[in-house]
Amino acid sequence: MPRYRFFYLTILENESILSVNCLLDKVSFKRKVRAMDKSINESLVQEETMGIIDAMGVLDLITDIAGMWDKKMKDWLREHNITHSQFNALVVFKEKGSQTPGELSKLLSCTPCNVTGIVDRLEQSGLVTRERSEQDRRVVNVLLTEKGRTLASDLEKAALPELMRLNTGVLGRLDAGEIKMLHDILPKLLGGISEF
Repeated sequence: MPRYRFFYLTILENESILSVNCLLDKVSFKRKVRAMDKSINESLVQEETMGIIDAMGVLDLITDIAGMWDKKMKDWLREHNITHSQFNALVVFKEKGSQTPGELSKLLSCTPCNVTGIVDRLEQSGLVTRERSEQDRRVVNVLLTEKGRTLASDLEKAALPELMRLNTGVLGRLDAGEIKMLHDILPKLLGGISEF
């Protein structure tokens, strides 16, 4: 099954600009570019096209890896009747103590509206409670209940073997140099995406 992407390519040839906008698979994309102007140097088209395809291939692989990990994590958490966002919130509360919804929003990298929903569901399950600050009644702090602390600890203990299995099964295929290279490269990509 081919992957379809939106490609935009501009080629300068003899001071003329050829722009291509298309939603195609990689092979059809090459054909479309070549068919639009036979006078364009074949190697230029191939070089430009391969550069775009190579970059898209890297992003596709990263997306696939993240998607597979997310699916495995969601399946594992579903067995424990909790969502990924709720799990992350429980871990934050366990490690950092009580948080305001605004602080939690920053730590989870999500909107305040999402945090409200996460906290509502955790509160309905008896895992967290909301308390007004004694210093400033306008401030609401969210903290773990005893049931929430127990579940967070249990989930962390259960997650550790899964993470070790991931480390052995997936990252174990890479040597130390390759892992270091990934560790150095991936933050650059993350920075580029966040600036985009």
